[in-house]
Amino acid sequence: MRHITLKSIIAGALLLCTGWNAWGEEFDKMQLSVRVGLGGSPIAAQNYYKNGNYSFDGYSTYYYPYYYPLSVYYGDYYGPAYTSGAINIGVDFRVIEWLGVGVDVNTTPIWHDKYNKDGDKIGHNTGVSLSILPMVTFYYFRRPVIMLYGRVGMGFGYYFNYPGDNNFKFEIQAVPFGFELGKKVFWFAEFGIGTAYIGGQTGIGYRF
Repeated sequence: MRHITLKSIIAGALLLCTGWNAWGEEFDKMQLSVRVGLGGSPIAAQNYYKNGNYSFDGYSTYYYPYYYPLSVYYGDYYGPAYTSGAINIGVDFRVIEWLGVGVDVNTTPIWHDKYNKDGDKIGHNTGVSLSILPMVTFYYFRRPVIMLYGRVGMGFGYYFNYPGDNNFKFEIQAVPFGFELGKKVFWFAEFGIGTAYIGGQTGIGYRF
């Protein structure tokens, strides 16, 4: 009975290893991935809704309480700004086992209401940012079901109707830690810091 049990264990282990290797070989063929995520907002957006302070012409009186003349404080003003966070669409191509290249497209909308000196709502303002960043990904732990990685990228962004920021900007983003969990369909989460977004980002992806 003991002999049969030992054989069963050995056979099961060999079968598991064979299946794992076949799974890994199939996984190696999937080099292209597309993903969609939602994360923190860019630095430019955070300037307009930090601490919930009113923003006059796009500049917070929290940071410069004595800088503006009284006419500014008693004129029209914007209420606290809101944002959905950065919406990300990324395409990645794994060149070799531990290295991938791709491009991320990030967009972040913001909106806030406008009030007159009496506190009556007289309108609203919306803006959206768009950035395109070529990215390089380094996979420092790689298995068929889970991968750990870091990323870095540089590119350009444009801020549409952001008060004081209607122009092109140089963008840089670093992701010191992230993971992908799953095979063809996977869940990812990462921590990033840079101009595209600050904080966490999570979403789903698909490998081809």
